[in-house]
Amino acid sequence: MSSSDRPFHLWVASDDRRTIAALAPLKLSGMHQWYRWGSISDGQAVAVRPGIGRGSQTALLVVIVLVPGWLLCAAGVWPLLVATVAVIAIVAGVVVTVRAGLPGRAIAPDLHRYPEIHRVLDDPDELRDFRQLIGLAERVGRTLPALDGLIEPAEAGENLAQAVWDGAKLHVRRQEIRVVLDDLGDYDEAKLPSTSRAVQNLVSQRERATELWHEVDGELARLTANLEAAAEAGENFIRERDAGEAARRAEDALAKVLPAEFADPAVAGEQLADETVAVLSAYRELTDSYGSHR
Repeated sequence: MSSSDRPFHLWVASDDRRTIAALAPLKLSGMHQWYRWGSISDGQAVAVRPGIGRGSQTALLVVIVLVPGWLLCAAGVWPLLVATVAVIAIVAGVVVTVRAGLPGRAIAPDLHRYPEIHRVLDDPDELRDFRQLIGLAERVGRTLPALDGLIEPAEAGENLAQAVWDGAKLHVRRQEIRVVLDDLGDYDEAKLPSTSRAVQNLVSQRERATELWHEVDGELARLTANLEAAAEAGENFIRERDAGEAARRAEDALAKVLPAEFADPAVAGEQLADETVAVLSAYRELTDSYGSHR
């Protein structure tokens, strides 16, 4: 199967220092959790919570191992065997305890071999904004199973993954532009004559970088708007569907005690039809914007 025929899937792995988005599997060391929605696998390192210190855990482990060992020796079990088992158990327990106390780290096994299918974010502002984009995409992904019949969930999941991948590339571009702007901001052209070629070039590059910044901002705003529309359309459809089902159940129950002229199922049906149109419109926009990129 050619690469163009393979299902499009995006991996995202985040720790407290960076976020990696990739079209190849990612890993997380230490304590972590993975979530999957649509065609996106999102892994997040879990912060180590303060609790019993590693020294206290090790001491407790020693007590747990040595007390039964002492009792076995007293019962006549060969002491050397008991001691060997106890040492192995203590060493293994210490290793597990130390590893459990280490913060999780995002790992990209193929980053150096295939850098073109990886995007790495480490700027705090970009990390925050990209995680917000991930949260918005997750809202969309969570609604996909309920929209089966209106849209093709598998195809919509791939389009969603492509949209987030495009978002990762935009955030990396903005991260790079941010570095350029910060570097240009370190120079005070006021100390040089305005006719200086260096000053003119500095001003020109700053204007160019600022223009690129606004261009990327505009693309990110359009992406966010598309995802927001898809999330709201899907969520509203599900709420309206659930409310309609509850109303029908109530109608069936009340039909036994109320005259037929009190029933008015058309109102809920009309609202659900409106939400259906909104879903189709939002996903048509998502498909037109990102479905053709793959």
